[in-house]
Amino acid sequence: MKKTWLAAAMITMPLALAMPTPALALNDLTLEKYFSMMDGNKDGGVSKKEFIARMEKMFDQHAAKMKGDSKMMKGEMMTKAGFGRFLEVEGMWVK
Repeated sequence: MKKTWLAAAMITMPLALAMPTPALALNDLTLEKYFSMMDGNKDGGVSKKEFIARMEKMFDQHAAKMKGDSKMMKGEMMTKAGFGRFLEVEGMWVK
């Protein structure tokens, strides 16, 4: 019985690891969501100014939620853990 489970794990693990993660497979819905959020003046394009403004707003929103948690924030800066959490919540990265 143990050998059967071990064999099954050895077969399925490489297949599971080979599958793309959601962060790597940016789907149309995610692309549309972020493009729409970034295109502040709704002209069909995202300028550097629009991009930076939206990212700043997103950073500020997440930083406010993590404030007081020393594992997530160091003063006004996100720690590595905080930045990872920011990316996870925004759907930009998955552990």
